[in-house]
Amino acid sequence: TGYDLAFLNQAMFFDRDSEVLEEALTEVASWNVKCAVALAGPGLLHAEALRQRGFVSGGGSPLMAYALDQSHSSFPLRPGLRAERTTSSYNLETNIELIVKTFGMADETARGLVISTIADPETYRYILFEGDTPVSTSAFIASGEFVGCFDVATPLEQQRKGYGEELMKFMIQEQEKLKRKLIVLQATSAGEVLYRRVGFQVIEYCV
Repeated sequence: TGYDLAFLNQAMFFDRDSEVLEEALTEVASWNVKCAVALAGPGLLHAEALRQRGFVSGGGSPLMAYALDQSHSSFPLRPGLRAERTTSSYNLETNIELIVKTFGMADETARGLVISTIADPETYRYILFEGDTPVSTSAFIASGEFVGCFDVATPLEQQRKGYGEELMKFMIQEQEKLKRKLIVLQATSAGEVLYRRVGFQVIEYCV
């Protein structure tokens, strides 16, 4: 993304070939921003090589996927909830506030993140409301038949009320209507429980 947050500038390696790693790290270095490197599958063999270069392990996290099915039954939001799509002129500030509250991110960084993705018509960023109160947000970014899930953000005071699960199911259903095939995400340890409940499965563990 070019923003000064490592997790927003990430390269993931599944290849065990050291030449592939060297070529990719040269590309990563050319970004000239903070970056993260994730290893999975055969790529885990590069862990020591990265440590020797000064990379620090952030621990493991699951790479999860959800196979979409257009025959999925409809999922109505529970009474009192509604989901609204964020655009550059609608709900933008509310979305930024939710991300700042949840992740403790600087307003400027959250603003840059949201604005940079919202301009893409294949970004589906929604806010879930309980009455008039915004309670959760997330972004699905599509590329052809595939979708990446990002920024699942529910502020602490709104957690443990089922909001994240409601929003995820709603957004999954929206992507099913668009005939996508697969949604992928990299979960935190806390988020993994939510995603498993929704129906995501772990396909790899990344470090």
